[in-house]
Amino acid sequence: MIKLMKLELKKHSLGWYFSSAFIASLCIIAILILVNYVEAPHEVPLRDLDEALVVVGAVARVTCVILGGVLVAKLIVEEYKSKTIFILFSYPISRKKLLGAKLLFIAILTFITVFVTNLLSAGLLVLLNSYLRFIPGNVDTGFLLKQLLSILTFSVATAGTSLIPLYFGMRKSIPCLRRSYPPFLSLR
Repeated sequence: MIKLMKLELKKHSLGWYFSSAFIASLCIIAILILVNYVEAPHEVPLRDLDEALVVVGAVARVTCVILGGVLVAKLIVEEYKSKTIFILFSYPISRKKLLGAKLLFIAILTFITVFVTNLLSAGLLVLLNSYLRFIPGNVDTGFLLKQLLSILTFSVATAGTSLIPLYFGMRKSIPCLRRSYPPFLSLR
């Protein structure tokens, strides 16, 4: 299984994936700082550092789920559409193992990306806040350990969530798109 994942890594250039995640984490911090400076002086958009890190984590997870969906589309759905997956299926390896390796590869990449993006964004926020003091709150070891555990837990959950676009990507019909659209309307 690990050999199959190494082959996937060699087969696809993923520099765009990691650079997109890095740019996204920088944008998350820039937007968060901008929101704090643009708000009126008597209004505080983020009450404390814990709330700010929750916002950073949520935005990082959403960004990485979108990147994971793009990865699913490139690695699995696109191969089905262009019929190149059948070349893989001609190898003397079971189809379940091949698809399992692809899905595990995507889940591991998404986990690493969410973890690093979240850690980088939270670290930059805490570091900048120690100099600029735009969000009230103190940082101690207990706080950092709690945040690290939270980042780890949410990274595992997000890695699983990033595989959901596979279900919608494998469907070709318009009714499937219509059924998947109403939940997004309720988010308004």
